[in-house]
Amino acid sequence: MLASVAVLAAAGAIRAAQQGVGWGDPVVIGLLGGAGVCLILALWALGVWRAIAGLFGRESVPPAAPPPAPPPPAATPSVDEPEPPAPAPAERVTTQRTPEDLWELFASLTDMQATRVIEPFIGQWMEISGPVDSVGNWDGHFAQVTLNRPKDPYHHIFFMFRSEGWVPRLATLATGDRLTIRGEIERIDRISIQLTNCEIVDGS
Repeated sequence: MLASVAVLAAAGAIRAAQQGVGWGDPVVIGLLGGAGVCLILALWALGVWRAIAGLFGRESVPPAAPPPAPPPPAATPSVDEPEPPAPAPAERVTTQRTPEDLWELFASLTDMQATRVIEPFIGQWMEISGPVDSVGNWDGHFAQVTLNRPKDPYHHIFFMFRSEGWVPRLATLATGDRLTIRGEIERIDRISIQLTNCEIVDGS
């Protein structure tokens, strides 16, 4: 539109010059004045059109889409670690001392002194034979057995069976049945010895 107005104004000026009309002629002034008015109106219309186009153009632009989420990391296949080998069972050490030998250690010592002396025997194994005196009930943790010691009623030996697998065998025992029991020394004092993890070696 601006180009058309400029072309019309230029054409009018060229035509006036060919006809010998000066720039001060009223015709030229009117022609240029009309072209100026048209130019101003064209600029105003162009500005309004650009403003409207910009307003609608901004509203019609869709918001930018968010960036796509990164893919989840690939799962690392699990590798089963080999289980450590089970510890080897401790080797049993069997003492050659009798219960009477161990009690004899207390004869000339205080309890504090005797405790240090008998400490090396704790954890060693011992076999004792004799007739059954009593068999206690299984309480969920152990069953206690005692043997009759008529020659030494002052001292006592307690046999603790801590495996439930021995319960059926213990249930068949009667007072007076002769047994040989192997057990691990757990406690020693002046009047008693307690063996744990006991097992029947031989019995009738």
